[in-house]
Parts: sequence; C-alpha cells; structure tokens
Amino acid sequence: MLKSLEGFVYWLSSFSTGADIDAVCAIDSAVGLSAKNEEDEDFVLGQVNGDLISVIDIRGARKYVGMNDLAVMTANFSKALEKLCKSGSGDQHSFAIGFRSDPDQAERLVGDILAPQVQTAKRFGIENIRMLQERRAMLASQCVDETVYLVIRTHKNSLQPHERKTQLEERAKMAQKIVKDSDGQRPQKTLAQVPQAPLGALSPRHVAAVRSLMDDLSRDKESGGAQLLLKCLSTHEAVNIIRRHVDARPTSLTWKPRLLGDKAAALGSSTVQRGKDPSSSLPVRLSRQMVTSSVSDVFDSRELCKQGDLWYGSVVMELPPDDGSEPFHELAGRLGKTIPWRVSFEIYPNGKNYRKMERFLSAMLGAVGDYNKSIRKGFDNLKDLSGEGVYVGAMRAIFSTWAPTKHEAAQRLANLISSVESWGSAGCTNETGEPSRAMLASGAGFASIAPAPYIPAPMLDIARMMPFSRPASIWDRGQIVMSTLEGRPYPIDFGSNLQNYWSTIGFAPTGSGKSFTLNVLNSGLLLAPGAQEVPPITLVDVGLSGKLVMDWFRSVLPPHMRDQVLSISIRNDSDFAVNPFDTQHGFDLPLPGDMDYLTAVFGTISPGCGPEATKFFERVIRVCYEKFGRESPDGKRWQNAFDAKVSAALEKIGFEVGEKTRVWTVTDALMDAGMIEESVSAQRFAMPTLQDVPKIAADQRVSNVYGNASVNGERIIDVFTRNVVASLDSYAILTGYTKFNLGAARAVSIDLQEVVGSMNSEEGRRKSGLMFLLARRIGARNYFLKWDEMSKLCPPKYAAYQERRVTKLWETIKFLQYDESHYFSGIESVTTLVHSDLRTGRKFNLITAMFSQLLEDFPPAVLENTYIFFIMGLGDASPGVVRETFALTPDEMKAIADHCNRPGTMFARFKTQRGVLSQIVRLHASAYERFAFTTQGRDQALRSALAKLIPYDQVLDLLTDKFPNGTAEPYLRKLVAKRADSNNSRDESDDALATQVAKLLVEEADLEPK
Repeated sequence: MLKSLEGFVYWLSSFSTGADIDAVCAIDSAVGLSAKNEEDEDFVLGQVNGDLISVIDIRGARKYVGMNDLAVMTANFSKALEKLCKSGSGDQHSFAIGFRSDPDQAERLVGDILAPQVQTAKRFGIENIRMLQERRAMLASQCVDETVYLVIRTHKNSLQPHERKTQLEERAKMAQKIVKDSDGQRPQKTLAQVPQAPLGALSPRHVAAVRSLMDDLSRDKESGGAQLLLKCLSTHEAVNIIRRHVDARPTSLTWKPRLLGDKAAALGSSTVQRGKDPSSSLPVRLSRQMVTSSVSDVFDSRELCKQGDLWYGSVVMELPPDDGSEPFHELAGRLGKTIPWRVSFEIYPNGKNYRKMERFLSAMLGAVGDYNKSIRKGFDNLKDLSGEGVYVGAMRAIFSTWAPTKHEAAQRLANLISSVESWGSAGCTNETGEPSRAMLASGAGFASIAPAPYIPAPMLDIARMMPFSRPASIWDRGQIVMSTLEGRPYPIDFGSNLQNYWSTIGFAPTGSGKSFTLNVLNSGLLLAPGAQEVPPITLVDVGLSGKLVMDWFRSVLPPHMRDQVLSISIRNDSDFAVNPFDTQHGFDLPLPGDMDYLTAVFGTISPGCGPEATKFFERVIRVCYEKFGRESPDGKRWQNAFDAKVSAALEKIGFEVGEKTRVWTVTDALMDAGMIEESVSAQRFAMPTLQDVPKIAADQRVSNVYGNASVNGERIIDVFTRNVVASLDSYAILTGYTKFNLGAARAVSIDLQEVVGSMNSEEGRRKSGLMFLLARRIGARNYFLKWDEMSKLCPPKYAAYQERRVTKLWETIKFLQYDESHYFSGIESVTTLVHSDLRTGRKFNLITAMFSQLLEDFPPAVLENTYIFFIMGLGDASPGVVRETFALTPDEMKAIADHCNRPGTMFARFKTQRGVLSQIVRLHASAYERFAFTTQGRDQALRSALAKLIPYDQVLDLLTDKFPNGTAEPYLRKLVAKRADSNNSRDESDDALATQVAKLLVEEADLEPK
C-alpha cells in the first residue's frame, strides 16, 4: 500500500509541474562496462529506452578560426558525423549539441579562474587584494560563461534481431535474479535507477563510435579533422553539464549525481523504507536529481514557464536560414553578452525519411499556394542533392532564455526571437503548446521528446550551424587571464606541464602597450597560483616599467616580506660593482654556467679575437681560477680592511688573522662557525677580478698555447689584453670586487636606462649587451643551478647547505624576462647566451621571456624553439615574413592585421602537447591596473606626485576611487583650461600640475600625508 501510494505521489508531483519530469527525462543511469583496460573509462550512460549515450565536452577550437578555416573545419566536422551516420545499418547513431551562454555567470567563472591567485595573496598575508577584485570585476564585465558539448547516441533499434533477442534473454535473467534476491519484490523504475545491462553488441559499437569521433574531431584540419579541444566526460561529469544546461541557476561545478555503483548512492532515494524492496537501496531517478524544483506553464502573450525562481521562454526553429544555413558565430554575435541563452541541436541520420506526410501533401497540393510550392521545391532539391552523393540528415533546434522576473523573461525572449529570425531569415516560433517541455528539451541530451519539427538538410549545412568552433584555452587557470574576441576567458599558464618548453617571445611596435601588458602579466606572476613564498622573478628592462609592478607588490605585502621585492636602477660606478668571476659559495672553480657567462662577457668586451676566441677565453678563465684557487700558493690574502662586518665576525669567533692568512681560510672558518652571510662576503675577496686578467693572459699557461696565435696579423693575447685594459676604464661596474648584492630580494626589476649604449652603433649595442649580461648575473645567477650537475665540484663542508638551497630553488618555477632586447640585437656573444636561456630554461624550471620591437631581433634558431609567442602588432614587420616564420594561415594573418592595431589586443600562439594553439586575445585592464602600471601621460606624473605624499597602496586606491575610468586626463585638461582662462601665469608643466593636484586630492580625501 505504501509503495503504491509513494509511486502515485511521485507521479502526481511530476504531473502537477506541467511537464512529467520522469516522462521527459531520457537519461536512466550509468552503464557499467566490463572494462578490461584502464583506458576504458566510465563514460557511458543508458537511456530509458535502452539507447546508449556519451557526452564529449567541446572546449573549443585550438586555433583562431576565420571564414576560410571555418569552411574546412565545417566540412571535416560534417564528414565525421556522416561517417557514423552511414555506419552499420545507417541509423545506429544520432547526435545532440548543447550550447549555453550566460553573461550573468561570468563573474563566478572569472572568480573560479582567479581563485588560486587570491589564495596565494592570502598565504602571503596580503590584506589589500584590490587589484584582483578590480581585475575580476573588469573581466566579468567583458566576458561570458559558455559551455558546448556533444552527445553521441547509439540506438538499440540498429541491432540485428538475433542480437536483440539474445540480450533480452540476458536482461530477463538479471531481472529475475533481482526479484529473487528481494523475496519476490521488483524494483520500481518510477522511484529509483534500476540495474539494466545494455544490449549485447550495443556497448562495443558505442565505445568504438565515441573514440572514432573523438579522433576525427581532434585532428588538425590539414589531416581531415576539426582541430578541436575535446574531453570525453565521465558519467558524473556528463550528468553535471546536462543539468547545468537544464537548470540555469548557479550549479556547483563539483556537484555529482548519485549513480548506480556509487558509494552511498541510495542516500535520499526514498523517504519510505520498503522492507526488501530493492528500490530502497538504489539511487533516486536522475530526473529527480537534475530537476529539483517545480515547473509550471504560463500562457500569455508569450508562452513562458517557471522553474524554481527563474522564468524561461523558448522558441523552436521551424525553417532553416534562406541560404540553407548560416555560421553559428553570426547568431552568437547578434546576441553577444546581452542575454543568457542556450540551444539544443539534435542531428539525425537519413534526413529524407522525416516529414514524409508534409512531403506527400506538398506533392499533392504543389500547385496551390506559394508555401506549398516552396516546400515541394525544397524536397525536390534535397532529392537532387542526395542523388549527387550529398548526405542528407535532419535537425531539430530549440532555444531558451531566462530571467528572474516574468517581464524580463518576456523581453529577453523577444530579443532571442528577433536574433534567430535575423540569422539568415530563419523561421522560429514560441507557440509550442508545451513551454515547460520545450525548456527542458533545450538542454541537449536531457529530454526524450522535443516539441520541435525535424528539418531535413544536407549534413554540411547542418554542421555549419553548429557551435563547435568557439575559441578555447587548454588551461583552467593561469598567471594572466585575457579574453577572446567572443568574450570567452582565456587563461594562460606559464610553466605548465602541457608544454615541453616554456620559452616565450613577443614583439610589438612602439605604442602597442607592450610595457603595460607585461606589467599586468608580471603582477600575475608575483601571485602565481600555488606559490608558497615570493616567486623568484627577474625583470630586465630599459626604463622604469618593471619598477612599477615591484612598487605595487611591495606596497601590498606585509612589512616583514617587503625586503623580498626590489627595484634598482643600475649606474656605472663602483657602488654597483659586480665581479663577473664570483662563484657559488664554497666553490673555487666555476660551474658550466659561470664559464658560459664569462665567455660571453669576454666575447662582448673583446670581439676581434677570431675563430679561436671561445677556446682562448675558456683557457684564460681556467687559469684565472687555478691561480687564485684554494690550493694555489698565489691564493689571495685576507685583510681586515676588506670588510668590517666580516672582521668583526672573525673576532667574535676568536679567529686570528695573520699576514699570510688566506681568504679561503677565512671563508671556511666562518662557514664552520655557521656564519653563512659573513662567509659569503669574505669569499668575494678570494676571486679573480677583471684587473687580474691582463696578467693572467700573459701567464705561461696561456702563452704556451696561444702565444703565437694571431688574427689579422696581431697576436690574440695582445688584442684581448688591449680590450680588457680599455674596459677597465669604461666599466667601473665590472672592475674590482663585488659590492652590490640583492640581500633577501627574490623578485627584482633591474633598470638599465643609465648604462645602455646607443642602438645606432655596434659599440653601443655591445655596451648594452654587456649591461644585459650583468643584469642577468645580478638577478638570475642562481636560476641556472642543478644539484646533480654541481655536486661533484662542491667542497664537502658546503655540500649539505648547497644541496638544500639549490634543490629548493630548482623545484620552484622561476621567471627571467628581458624587455627591449633590441638594444643588443646582432651582438653574437650576448644573443648566444640569452638564446640558450630560452632553449634550456625548462631544464632548470625556468621560464625565460624576451620582448623586442622587431621580429628580426630573433634569429630563426630561436623562433623554432619558442613555444609561446605574442604578436602585439605588425608595425614595420613584413607580413610575408611573419606568415612564413610561424606558418600562419591567411585567416590568422588577416586577424592580426584587423585586430592587433590597438593596445591590449594581440595574437598569441602556443606549442603544446595537444597541438599548436593560436588566438586573438584581449587584455582588459581595470582602472586600478591602469593607474598602477601606466608609463605614459599625466597619469604617471600624478601617481608619482601622490607617492611622495601618501603610501603607495593608498595612492592607487585614491586614484581608482576618484577616477573610475582609469585616467585623470579629462580632469587635468579641464583644470588646465580653467587656469588658462584665468590668465594664471604659474608654471603649468606636467610635474608642477601633478604636484598641485596631488595635494588637492589628498586634502579632499582627508588623508594624512607622510
């Protein structure tokens, strides 16, 4: 009695909604396959009628898709569907494609992408994470949450009679066993998911079809594929995504349905315990899990329905576009981000078999009325095309939109109808008589019955209308989040395991916003997802651009971490002296990286040493270290005048310094005493210096090998010595022992503005190249360490210390960025080393990036090994050279020319393990970021003036609050004009004006000056 009553209540609650959910929902439960291989994942769902389905998540197209590429991809997409439609009996597979666009969920989506960075900020103890809050709001205003998936269905009716008979007998035996084990009780399908084996040959056919389709669609278009990023969803993921399309309310991405075979799957299956009725131990029907609130129909001027607290309006397509079909992006572009909407396209084989009655009537009444004539003409056309070998399928399409109020839902429905009807003049109607059923059917794969007519059409025309080519990123998160032209978020994860190499290159003409873009990127790197401490980052730049991001980061960090962030402007004087011969602590011999660096320095200082130059330099370097090594009688002696702090430490530990006390002895003694910092400082005075090199070049250990070697009639030793001596006068920063060090800094920006040379001469570029090498040495010398490569050279007493330090640093992803690298373009000694960094960075967990104004600054060998590339505008670059360099399609070149002509829009290209990705992406900067990172105009002057009055984080907050558009320029222009009208004769330079305005803003905000 209770069982019957409960079943009636379930049915009544379904019926009262205006749509019997159990009758509408086509999905039964997961189908457990007898998988023998690990690759046979749980991805098959059974339908109520015995068919099998799987869901493929279409993340999107790997590459930018223009009209030419779309035509090829559409043809290949169509062929992939046709192949399965024609297989077997010719009607064993059908498809459904679901698309959902929801601007209201963009903030949640962007928040999920940025969440790892927010967590990093919290780990650092950053209380003011306004930049991320503003970034989230800006991205949400420009983006939309889109999902696309494809349902592949294998029909039980395609089985041969003997196959069906055999499996039905097996099913009967299974049912009898369940009844027997339950003391004669039969599980109630109206209450629970009932175990049901799939029909025999259906499972292998379905699995083979899924894998075939995945392979066809994921291949490059040149190989007959559609170059899509795909994932075959597990049964739980599949039900989740279908539910998100059926129920527009925010649904947790982690929501999991209870399916047969799950632990505790029966929880909540019933409120009534029915003894041994097996329904009590089975999970509740999926229809009840996916639709959890009542659905009711409302017939007014428009057909609407209400589910929970949302109102829905739906339309069905009655006629295709006039030209047969239109690309999906035409419809999506019309709707843009104006309303949330979704659509379900169902695709069936053998399209000529549909609408036979309409065809019969049109044949009888073809001479009566224009409508009948057009219908007959259409069917005749399909018949002709089929006779020519064109495959004809059939399609149904249902669209829905939703809103929190009835009035707004009606307005959005009108927008949707207008857009669909403008889509090549397609015909659609809201008059279905079943608005709730139409709404449920607009979630692809959910409904068993759809109130939409079948539309026979060539499969190629059907494919052209499908939303398979939306752009996509392969990353779920990243240090920087951009968007596509369509408004899809596009996160970029530097250092991802989806790429074999991390080398990054970008070129941008002047005025393309390169510096600003890099600062936004670098701010993301400083808050890298998963970082436990300030990441090791070195930014080498000509100018103060890099300083801006460090100033911001230091201002928001808690006080005890601020010494880990540093920005410096290098000057060519002894205060910034960095000895190029310095080795790692405890080492009296150079590591391979030290040799490469010194060779590059000598090659830059002395370029005329001929083809034997590298070997000659290496010989000189080795002799330098031999002469002043630990065991050498010429090792340097310690003097207390070298370093007062070190001398005080020696006195503290009771170490007596004599006339012959060697520096290495002092270094080791301090290390034994645990005074590592002092030991490091002492070691600097044990090293060779550039001043020692002329004598070393004359040493017999060098002259015995190269004494007679000459170039252009002059001895190499003489050429080299002359150039080194000249450099001692030119480069105070390289002369003598190291004075400058980074201290505790881990994130560093190094400005070379005061030390670079002219770009118009080779000597100027050599000077610039030498300074870039020096900056690399200052900020990144420890980035190129690997314990297994240095352990053999490490003295035993330093081994444990160095192993801990080096291993920890190696395991951390590091970032080395060279901006304005055109300053040293053509200087081989520099480019060889820097380009080696790009190629070998992954070996050291190092991301190396180079940015310049010209493509020509990067030689072919570097471009071939680059896995991330940004084109921020063509400028003077030859389109032909760019096209050939990156093997770009005409569509990609056109997109670069059309879109990459304003700051913030660029072409991004990535080599990944899932193929080459390319896309036009946009950077959407918030007002906060604009004020923090701008390098131009009066905004920069105003920011600097305010920074003299109040703390830097308050500066950015004040400017953002006062000028939410991201610039104070209109305000300043009005002020200048007002003062001009009053004949004010005071100095109105940008600096003077900025100072006056800064004081005014601080007073208005009632802030306390420093």
